Amino acid sequence: MRAVNRSSDPVKSRKRSGRRYPVDNVQGTLHFNTEARILNVSLTGVALESALPVRVGRSYSVTLRHDDEQQVSLSATVAWCHLQETRRNQFGESMPIYAAGLSFNDTLTEKAGLLMRFLERSAIITVGQRVTGRFRVSNEQLISLKTEYEFVVKNVSLRGLLLETDLSPEIGAVFEIEVVLPAYTLQTRARVFRVREVRSAEKRVIAEVEMEYVDLASDDRARLSGFIASELQPPGNPSS
Repeated sequence: MRAVNRSSDPVKSRKRSGRRYPVDNVQGTLHFNTEARILNVSLTGVALESALPVRVGRSYSVTLRHDDEQQVSLSATVAWCHLQETRRNQFGESMPIYAAGLSFNDTLTEKAGLLMRFLERSAIITVGQRVTGRFRVSNEQLISLKTEYEFVVKNVSLRGLLLETDLSPEIGAVFEIEVVLPAYTLQTRARVFRVREVRSAEKRVIAEVEMEYVDLASDDRARLSGFIASELQPPGNPSS
């Protein structure tokens, strides 16, 4: 198998990670939620650009908004995705920009009418042009993409966790996560600071992702500390 590593400063990573404890049979969910700019849209699909890549063959919940009064949510499957270019952000950092094409899954339902009305109000259409084919929309038109990735927790600490998943996120990305522990479910936000991609013999890419908690609530920290002390920590060895 082939491994690819991406990481922030390794020394800082070790300092942040704290004492980690291996766990078995602990799973969770990572909530992927991002906004993208629409390039063009039709009754069958949408082309977009985003700062985060989307996975080919995976379904996403897609929300189109014209204004506060009109919104349509559809399921869509990614047909293609590639790195389009890099751009400088407001801090002068080079950021990747991905282009992707998604096919709507449920436009044969009652949502087809909602999508038609969205196109009529949002698309740039010349006089006499029928609402068929693909259309551009205003540059400010955004789309919301949501999906969930299951993961397996390999080890855990009071500062973060190491997990395995089929999402390969960007360093610094922040996600809502849920970790199902024996006594309760930890719900918090966590930031990615190291990614190690491993390609299995079946050509499936699995990512080992190290994450640190963002603003872990005091109640959650206390319950997590109790879980480590009672389930993972050897007697007489306080957690970090």
